Amino acid sequence: MGNKKLPVTLKDVSAGLYQKPEQKNELVDGSQYESVDSAVESGVKIGTNGVEYVDEKVASKFLQENKGDAQYLVDTLIADRHKRSIAGKSLIHSSAIVGLLDERAQETRSASKQALQQYARDSLINVGDSDQAQKIRRDLDDFNSKEQKKLRTSRDSEVDEVTGEPLEKGYAFHHENQKSLHTDPEQALDPEAGVLVNDSTHKEIHKRKLRDKKALEEYKRELEGEKKET
Repeated sequence: MGNKKLPVTLKDVSAGLYQKPEQKNELVDGSQYESVDSAVESGVKIGTNGVEYVDEKVASKFLQENKGDAQYLVDTLIADRHKRSIAGKSLIHSSAIVGLLDERAQETRSASKQALQQYARDSLINVGDSDQAQKIRRDLDDFNSKEQKKLRTSRDSEVDEVTGEPLEKGYAFHHENQKSLHTDPEQALDPEAGVLVNDSTHKEIHKRKLRDKKALEEYKRELEGEKKET
């Protein structure tokens, strides 16, 4: 993964820039909650792509497992699509950790462990909702809005890449995977993640609700079949 049009750098999560969640079990030693806070500040990053990540090195602090068991859970229960490397760091999409914590907190029989897992989960959610994260996403939206306009001239084609007809005035760049459903901001700026189509083709794609690359390829084969019949 990666897109040179959207270079991804990582921003630290500073103390005081997100709301620490409620400590729901008062019988849990405060130092254990503080250990989670420390893991947030040292191991949670917000990418300039708007995505919140957790460094694999601190996953054990969130999952409330020893390092070996935590690594096993990460390797076996978190899909590779939720992992990536940036600047030499092995990172996990925070939503994958949140989902795993939801599941683990329901299964654990230890009240103190459950409280810490819930605290870790809520901490990640609060970081994602923080003013810091929201500002990064607003900046990203502005950047994407400007860069997406350039996609129309980023592909080397003189024909409608769905119908094969010559491109006409007013042609468009169409994302093969519907942007509102496939929300990866890097893919949204990738010229290889879309095709150039005439306005009439573009309207037909949306009329038929072709939401992903597979559906678009099926439509292209349908058109090719019609041409052979004539």
